Amino acid sequence: MPNRPTKAGNVFVIDEHLKSHTTLAEHTRLIKNRYPQNVEATYVDPAGRQRREITGTSVIAELAALGVPTQYWPSRITDGIELIHNHLSLASGSPRLFIANQCELLIRALQALRYQKLTSDQLSELPEKDGVHDHIVNTLRYFFINHFAKP
Repeated sequence: MPNRPTKAGNVFVIDEHLKSHTTLAEHTRLIKNRYPQNVEATYVDPAGRQRREITGTSVIAELAALGVPTQYWPSRITDGIELIHNHLSLASGSPRLFIANQCELLIRALQALRYQKLTSDQLSELPEKDGVHDHIVNTLRYFFINHFAKP
């Protein structure tokens, strides 16, 4: 289990990128054109290291070939969700996660996050997967796990 800091810094989400039916090379080109400065780190899903049947390469290897080195740290879903909650929660002090109004997809995804009801008074620890909002929240989760919860 990753070590969780007791007090992490503020996080500002200033932009988002979501585009369907686009190659990884095209995503990379679009993002590099939009933000040509050096990027401190690119965090990805650890599943990105798995080889794809058709290409025989992994997303992580393809990103590296495109000049985008990545970092990832395997974790439990609940660890990342807890870090997000801690940054949003007033119970842990002032909120430390700030999302720009232009990040409408992320805002909607966080608002749509739901937990399955296990019993009349107990919810699942894992958010429901709806195939849309969960993917967007996962990107934020990968950031938190990799940036704050290192071994």
